[in-house]
Amino acid sequence: MAELITSDGAFTENQRHVLQVIANMMIPASGTLPAATDAQIFPGILERFAENTEATEQICDHILTAAVQQFDADFGTLGEIQSERVVNEFRDKQPELVRFIQICVASCYYKDSRVMASLGVREGPPHPGGYPVDRTEWSLLEPVRVMGKIYRKV
Repeated sequence: MAELITSDGAFTENQRHVLQVIANMMIPASGTLPAATDAQIFPGILERFAENTEATEQICDHILTAAVQQFDADFGTLGEIQSERVVNEFRDKQPELVRFIQICVASCYYKDSRVMASLGVREGPPHPGGYPVDRTEWSLLEPVRVMGKIYRKV
């Protein structure tokens, strides 16, 4: 039996395809790094999109409608160049929704252990072990110490 992902029912096949094309355009596979559409990463991206279905539906509706208007074709049948044209037009017209897409895709992509390992960052939270911090010149904080307390005791 296949595993069921909670976001599977949140979107239609066309909507999932739109989100997949956008994610792949943002972060394609590169060398040993996976694409954002990798089987281990993309389900998390869908879950993140499912947290705001209103914005996600606006994105998908705009792109699906633009494909029909520009090419008289379903977005799923467009070639790579035509798909990029539709998505790029969307990017220029809807910066707020594009920021939402970027947050959804990037936040899930950089949770993947393969991606983090390629950046030289160990997996997991920074504490209790913490990350190494370079020694700094503590005298730089002297003006702050001299300032004294800037808060009111309650």
